[in-house]
Amino acid sequence: MWLLCTGVLFALGTISCVVHFNELAWIDMRTYPGRPVAFLLERSSESSNVGVIATATLVQTMDGFP
Repeated sequence: MWLLCTGVLFALGTISCVVHFNELAWIDMRTYPGRPVAFLLERSSESSNVGVIATATLVQTMDGFP
């Protein structure tokens, strides 16, 4: 059971880290009109950002599991 939980947490954490939406906003697109905050607000519904938020939420939810 612990091995399964560890594997799931590792997979979700990896997915969360691999997606680089925030890297785009704060590093690559820092000269975006309206700066990084505008970039984040305008593109917050993109699938990559939704995936990051979902995996981070799942990892935090499963932290106290068994």
